[in-house]
Amino acid sequence: PNGEKKGEVAMNSTYWAPFPAHDTRQVQELVMGLINSKAQKVDLNMAPGTKHYLGSDKMATIIQTGRDHGLPTYTQVREYCGLPSISSFGELNNTIDDEIIKVLESVYSHHDDIDLVVGGLSERPL
Repeated sequence: PNGEKKGEVAMNSTYWAPFPAHDTRQVQELVMGLINSKAQKVDLNMAPGTKHYLGSDKMATIIQTGRDHGLPTYTQVREYCGLPSISSFGELNNTIDDEIIKVLESVYSHHDDIDLVVGGLSERPL
């Protein structure tokens, strides 16, 4: 309650064993910690403890879930949001850094195949 750091809680340590939610002191400490912590940069990097949890690659699972649920591709959502349509990977340079565009080119055979979550996380922050 006084702003002192009590410790850290790894997000993946609470997936199947949440902290005691009925202990108001612990809830208050957790909320105060969240309020007083700076958010990390949003990008394609995922913490190792989260990326590989219970023997599965969480990012791969997220991408596959999006495909299974029929999410539109990144380029389709760009157009829906009013951005111009693109005809090549290079035309993504108004929203994505060139080094990441090269990575996308090495993973996807066509720019229209970029998954929504990957494209969204690839964008430069506003």
